[in-house]
Amino acid sequence: RSLVGSEMCIRDRSITDKLDLYVNEAFSASHRFHSSVNQMAKNILSAPGFNFEREILAIDNIKKSPKKKLAIIGGSKVSTKINTLLSLTSSCSDIFIGGAMANNFFKYNSINVSNSLIEEGTESMIEMIYNSAKSTNCKIHLPSDVILDSNENKLIDELPTSSDLSLIHI
Repeated sequence: RSLVGSEMCIRDRSITDKLDLYVNEAFSASHRFHSSVNQMAKNILSAPGFNFEREILAIDNIKKSPKKKLAIIGGSKVSTKINTLLSLTSSCSDIFIGGAMANNFFKYNSINVSNSLIEEGTESMIEMIYNSAKSTNCKIHLPSDVILDSNENKLIDELPTSSDLSLIHI
């Protein structure tokens, strides 16, 4: 084993050589490069579990449904969710974006995020999301208020245009 960044990677196959099968039930973490998801599947016979399969089928049924849909998505990185967001613009009438990911959209829309957590280099991805949403008549919703690091509640319209601040709760 060795540490790469903050992730542990299984380099020694002796950990997995004693196993016959790896069943992945972690659908929500399957996009991550974690040794318990990524390396196990590379080292031994692996398959998605029943819960994983149910989530895939549920998402597929939702996407195929003719009913109006909305999505609520958060997290911190646009880059890990760009394909999901682009897909959602064609199947949802509304997408609500929260968490630190919203900071990137605020910044794209020229709203001061100052010292808040953002992912650099997401401008072209966000532009693609907005263009896709516009072409499919999907509305992108961002938070209308935030809590600053000073514990002040502020509406987005009330944020100062130039000062050091961090958006804490979105």
